[in-house]
Amino acid sequence: MHEGMGWEASSGGTGKEMVNHLLWTVEHLTQWSIAPECYINPPQNSTWKQCTKTLKVVLYTFPQTISIKSDVVMNKGEQYNFTCYIGDVAPVQNLTVRWYKGDTIFHTQTFDNPSQEPVDQSPVLSFTPTEQDHGVKFKCEAHLDLGPEGPQLKVSSEEFTTIVRFGPDIQCSFVEVLEGGTLWDQCPVAGNPEPSIQWLKDGKRVDSNQTMTREKAGQYIIQAEGKAFRQEKIQVLVIYGPELKCPSNYTALENAPHNLTCTVEGYPEPKTIWYRDGDEVELPENLTRSDAGQYLITASNRFSSVNHTVELDILYPPSQIVELEDSEVEVGSAVWLKCSSTGNPRPTYSWSYYQAGNVINENDDGVSRLLINSATAYNMGFYTCQASNEKGNVSKTVRVTVKGL
Repeated sequence: MHEGMGWEASSGGTGKEMVNHLLWTVEHLTQWSIAPECYINPPQNSTWKQCTKTLKVVLYTFPQTISIKSDVVMNKGEQYNFTCYIGDVAPVQNLTVRWYKGDTIFHTQTFDNPSQEPVDQSPVLSFTPTEQDHGVKFKCEAHLDLGPEGPQLKVSSEEFTTIVRFGPDIQCSFVEVLEGGTLWDQCPVAGNPEPSIQWLKDGKRVDSNQTMTREKAGQYIIQAEGKAFRQEKIQVLVIYGPELKCPSNYTALENAPHNLTCTVEGYPEPKTIWYRDGDEVELPENLTRSDAGQYLITASNRFSSVNHTVELDILYPPSQIVELEDSEVEVGSAVWLKCSSTGNPRPTYSWSYYQAGNVINENDDGVSRLLINSATAYNMGFYTCQASNEKGNVSKTVRVTVKGL
């Protein structure tokens, strides 16, 4: 039992009423620090005292729009302030401001102002732009968090697009340009405002649309003028494919040093490879007859590749004569004498013997033969074969015996 209950409040207060529950009702509030108190009076002669409970009231207001301000044009590397204007917000200690750079949260700010009444807030964000920040969109976003039982309020400013003045930044130290190409757009230069560019060589202005040849490679100067003036020395390299100069035929003496050389030009420096029968090879300093044949030479860089064929001829003197041996023949019969040697050029043959009418000399496919028909005593004796070419000669002597005389 009790002697009545009521609300004590500067707005919406009630008198004492004999009820078990009583609502606090207001049409509107203007007192930001209001603290209504519910009380229950004890019955007369009771041992307990008046019971009270203060109701926590959070009175809030939140703007429908906010705005962001800063300098329109910024210089790279200098510090600037973004200001977010938030008017008439309460309670401010429940306010959070998020700064966005593009779609990413860039910075977050909270406030410890204990005031319950509406205030204007102008949080500031310090920012030092780089060239990558040119054209980036910034915005601020205000959040009022009133706890799990209260509403979650949010409002965003319009986006602010930064204009950053920077450069010129010359973004190359050397340039590689294809022969037949131009210097135009070969060296990136970044800047805002967009820089004007000119090229110089040996102190003279160069048309960047000129056709580049290998003879024009060398050191240049690039000048760029925009927010400031810059110039840099640039090494210009002209790329061109391999040019291979090599004889189509080469003749060398066996076991003697050769001077077979092939010259190759190109940039980047071409790689030269020799092939024989599909296998990569290297020529020895002293060539032998086994090195004779056809070779394929390739020269290539990242621009292109060229091929050339060389026929290698190795000169060497005749080898020792083979297949010529002492022979015996019956009188009236026939016998062959065969003389064979190898050499380059192919050897020629000559014979020395007692001349007789029944001896015939035949030369065929690098071999020389003597045919003795119906052997007689005149055919008996020594026969010498000599093989010769421009590099030397060899000879061999054999004996023919005629039996049955």
